[in-house]
Amino acid sequence: RVHCWETTIRRPRHSISTNIKDKYADLGRLQAQDASNDEDEHASHEHSTLSVGMETDETRDANCRQLKASKSAKPTKSSKSSKSSKSAKSSKAFKSCFTGTAEAVTAKCAAKDASCCEASVNARYPACSWSSGSSVTVCPDSCNGEQACFFNPNITTTIQIASYSCNSDRACQYTAVSVPSRACNGEAACKENSGTVADDACNGAEACMSNKGAIGKGSCFGDKACYQNSGTVADDACNGAEACMSNKGAIGKGSCFGDKACFSNNGDIGSGSCIDMGACGSNSGNVNDGSCIGEEACGIKSGDVDEGSCLGIGACLFTYGTVASNACIGEVSCFLNRYDIGQGSCHAEYSCEENYDEIGNYSCIGIAACRENSGQVASYACNGTYACVLNSNYIGQGSCQGKNACGLNRRGVGAGSCQGQRACRYNYGNIEAGSCQGQDACHYNGGEIGMDSCKMYQACYHNEGDVGDGACLGIMACYSNVDPVADGGCIGNSSCSA
Repeated sequence: RVHCWETTIRRPRHSISTNIKDKYADLGRLQAQDASNDEDEHASHEHSTLSVGMETDETRDANCRQLKASKSAKPTKSSKSSKSSKSAKSSKAFKSCFTGTAEAVTAKCAAKDASCCEASVNARYPACSWSSGSSVTVCPDSCNGEQACFFNPNITTTIQIASYSCNSDRACQYTAVSVPSRACNGEAACKENSGTVADDACNGAEACMSNKGAIGKGSCFGDKACYQNSGTVADDACNGAEACMSNKGAIGKGSCFGDKACFSNNGDIGSGSCIDMGACGSNSGNVNDGSCIGEEACGIKSGDVDEGSCLGIGACLFTYGTVASNACIGEVSCFLNRYDIGQGSCHAEYSCEENYDEIGNYSCIGIAACRENSGQVASYACNGTYACVLNSNYIGQGSCQGKNACGLNRRGVGAGSCQGQRACRYNYGNIEAGSCQGQDACHYNGGEIGMDSCKMYQACYHNEGDVGDGACLGIMACYSNVDPVADGGCIGNSSCSA
């Protein structure tokens, strides 16, 4: 059980003094006083309450009590009796924590051989310092290191720091919030922090310095990991040098792993997201769970990313459109994308890279599919290696299936058309629904193609004439044709071929 009770400090009338003596005189080992005497000594003063990391030998991993900041509340008799009854539980336990001025606390700690308020070797400044006349409670195994608990109690917020905390140079300097066990370990780790910090967090030089958001358990590991962060950080997140430095968005559990993973991020990030160096650096869009995994996967991105998307190095780097779930998977897929990407689309390296128009669901699947596309692509379309590369017109649902299908296409393609390897590649004529089906069908076509026409291998290959509905059916039908073809005309292999 944690031995916790309320103690008081006198409200300071000025901020903490910066004129700190370089060295403290040897304070010796003074007789420890009973905590109730400390409490009575300050009961008559105008006061607020403040607590710093509390522990006994029996409660090494327990969190200290939270003492509420108040301008005029006085300790009650019940708090005194609770204190004395708790402190008598074990002969090994310290009978109390140490309350008083910085000098008095340091002396009491030394008298009990407790590890608290001990400055670093060759330290310029003491471990504990607060405003003159203020009384603070410090418990064993806390506030160790140069300026480790350098408090400014002018800020009347609740302060709670548990055992194994504030251990290193300026570790909790100016902190004004609750910091539980094994937290804020590193040079200036929690300096000027004003957000709650959980267990095993903020470990590294300036790890949570000037942080204003709540930090979860096992988070913010690395130099400047959450430096100047103002967003909430969940458990096991923001681990890496400058991982969440200057972050302003909420960070989910297990996210932002890697150097600068969420550096200057402004969007909310779900769980298990933004993994690797710069994965969400300077991101300003929201990121759902399990997304943006890979070096700079969502760096400098402004569009929202749904669950399980933007996986791969630079996958959504410089992306400005919204990315639906399970989309943009592959190295540099959706890099420099400017428009919205549908669910399950843009799978494989370079797919949808520098895309400039809307892409529907389950489209653009294949290496470089829809790369530098500038035409709207419906659902289930442009699937195949290099499919719809440099396309500049509308592609209907289920169209342009096969390697190089609709590559460099310049005219509109109806639903279910251009099926087969190189079908409609370099096409310059509008194509109605259900047409140009077969390998090289309508390849280099320059005429208008009606519905359900130009079917079979190389049908309408290099055709220059307009073709009606249900025409040019057969292998190489209308091959290099230059004349108009009426509805239902040119039926059979090589019919109407030049």
